[in-house]
Amino acid sequence: MRHRPLFAALLALAPFSALLPLQAQAASGSADPDAPDYERTRFSSTVFANASSRDGDLDMDLKRFFINIDHDINDVWSAHITTDIQAQRHSEVTDLWARHAYVQYQQSKAFTLQLGAAPMPWIPRMSKLYGYRYIEPTLVSRAGVGSPSEWGVHAKGDAGDFSYALSVVTGSGYKKPTLGNSPDVEASVEWRPAKGWAVVAGGYSGKRAQDNGGLAVEHTARRANLAVGYVSKQFRWGAQGFRASNWGRVTKPGSDSASGWSTWTSYQFVPEWGVFARYDRFEPSRDIDPIRLNTYALGGVEWVPSSSKVRLALVGKHEVNETQARRISSNEYGVWTQLSF
Repeated sequence: MRHRPLFAALLALAPFSALLPLQAQAASGSADPDAPDYERTRFSSTVFANASSRDGDLDMDLKRFFINIDHDINDVWSAHITTDIQAQRHSEVTDLWARHAYVQYQQSKAFTLQLGAAPMPWIPRMSKLYGYRYIEPTLVSRAGVGSPSEWGVHAKGDAGDFSYALSVVTGSGYKKPTLGNSPDVEASVEWRPAKGWAVVAGGYSGKRAQDNGGLAVEHTARRANLAVGYVSKQFRWGAQGFRASNWGRVTKPGSDSASGWSTWTSYQFVPEWGVFARYDRFEPSRDIDPIRLNTYALGGVEWVPSSSKVRLALVGKHEVNETQARRISSNEYGVWTQLSF
């Protein structure tokens, strides 16, 4: 077992753990501009990790290590930073990324403005609807046709049974942002017809910052999304689907498209114990290589102690990739955890 990437990541960020006790001292929502900085600043951290056997390879992964800093400037303005680092098996520790780095203006729930690297309309909402992001990213992330955060201008709000989100962004992602000649746009609208129910529609359009070089621009990358879900204290169910065109072919001749769908469910039979399952189906190249197909399934049992600071799950995963030449299946099982400080 190779633990060095995991241990290196933890050691590199260990000094930040000294800051975490300040969270207990920070005010819960004080926006008094005359208050000391420590009363207007909150620190927190979240870890996604697992120890698992992947096709016989037993090892550990640090999937995510987030450190969050939230600072209230006054009653309507605030600043937010979330750092992001990973240490996957047989890989070096990644760079320290700024997943979120934005200032926020919020006059009411009906309108929130964020400037900088902030959550995008689709993927973070699906992660919340799904509820088990620490075990696996949701469909659009797995398919590689979207980003959870981007640099740009973001607006969102709630109005009764409806909510909206709109982002005008660079389209290059948050890890290594670059500027293109035109902005990309992602938007979503949500309707909550009854308690616990949500119907969400969204879309994306842009050049993904690939129109700033010497290559000719052949296409615009587009994606359409639809999701429905139900969430209660005991039961959760949902499904989402997408159709994307030319996501990886902005500067390449010849059109291509991709599509996929996912469904999931979970049941808490007692407050501390629950079961969950999920199934994805993804066609990455419907036009150029229509034989290609990815299917993915997972299931498991989760334990959440009353403190809710720890989530622990025993999980099994099965993935199949089919091409014209061969069919490759992969199995993984082990323990996944989410730690919140």
